[in-house]
Amino acid sequence: MRTPRHWIVVAMVLLIPGLLWSAQNSQEQRKRERAQLDQLQAELKRARAQATRPDVASVSGGDIKIFALRYQQAGELAEIIETLIPPNEVTIAVDDRSQNLVVASSPDQMQQITHLIAALDAPPRGQSDIPQMLYRIYMLELPSEHENLRPFSMELEGTGLMPPGQLLGIAQEAGIQIDSLSQEPQDATWQRSELMIEGRAASNEAVTRMLEKIPESRMKQLQWDDDAVVPPTTQVAKLPSELGKHLQQLLGPGAQTVGYWFGNLSVPGRARAPIGPWSFELSLERKTQDSQVELEISVTHLLPSGDMWEILGNSVRSHITKPVIIGYNRESHGTRTMGALVIVPQESPAL
Repeated sequence: MRTPRHWIVVAMVLLIPGLLWSAQNSQEQRKRERAQLDQLQAELKRARAQATRPDVASVSGGDIKIFALRYQQAGELAEIIETLIPPNEVTIAVDDRSQNLVVASSPDQMQQITHLIAALDAPPRGQSDIPQMLYRIYMLELPSEHENLRPFSMELEGTGLMPPGQLLGIAQEAGIQIDSLSQEPQDATWQRSELMIEGRAASNEAVTRMLEKIPESRMKQLQWDDDAVVPPTTQVAKLPSELGKHLQQLLGPGAQTVGYWFGNLSVPGRARAPIGPWSFELSLERKTQDSQVELEISVTHLLPSGDMWEILGNSVRSHITKPVIIGYNRESHGTRTMGALVIVPQESPAL
């Protein structure tokens, strides 16, 4: 049976207003949703400007709150809340940059959500929330092959050109260990030259004996390096036995503590202090959702010239209670010394 064409036209005329109404209604719904989102974003911006507490900020009469999470990922916690709370009773925005949750709800519902977030945003089972740690930091180095000799650098001027073999022989007779030497002419004929020597000697007397054998020389500069000074053992806490054995395997027997520091440090936190003749800086950042910390460590030495020399610098992620070992080679006046920086944390006792 064929439908008359005029009935088809009538059906289309009746259907088109319905389609137009549906499209208009959908567009208005999207506008309302967009307006709600714009309002929520504006509230978020005002909340950041007005917040006086780092954990929770309240605006608009208490129906919008910002929750700064410490352990849970913001996106995962938002999904849990949206599963438990009817969607028409709560609106949640996730700030991935700062791991914050922005929640909009009625005051009664907000109280329930606050308790829920406090219960869920907790450290993993079996791991305590540690606000402060006691850190012990050791710098250990192998003793010099010439334990009775001190590193030095010396610059002479006005000397005549001398073969390196002759200079080494003169130093050996004076009991001096030469690490490096160089000569630079002061004139085109090499009648006068500058002599730079780096090495190890027992005393000023040994250096004087060497200078007596170098004719027409005038000392321009003499600098002794007393960096590696071993502190008294009574001032240094003993390393845990297993850690000490591990360091012996890394550095070899006979490694000595040449720098030591201990103190309480909050997590996150930062410390800067002397360690032996050097300076160290340690910063810690607590990672979200686990007991990992990010450690930034550097050890520097202020040179007589005023320049800052970095002995080591490193970034390490580790468990909050696990020791950290960072190996390094310290160069001093042409001589490299192998060492290790050891960070030993433990939970601070309750005061």
